[in-house]
Amino acid sequence: MTKKKILLMEHIWLFLTVLLAVMFIYQTFQTGFSQSYVTLLLTAASALMYLWRHNLRKKEEQKEINK
Repeated sequence: MTKKKILLMEHIWLFLTVLLAVMFIYQTFQTGFSQSYVTLLLTAASALMYLWRHNLRKKEEQKEINK
């Protein structure tokens, strides 16, 4: 993948994490935690994907610097 595509994927995961976090907070206030826990799980999963992509990009940048 090119650098721009990798960075785009990272930003998409970050955007999705923020969007899902807002949705979770809204759902929790509207329906309670028992109805919104799935959104919390999706938020956590997207946050982990963001962190994974971020670390992957940083490692690739370090490889390029060390060449």
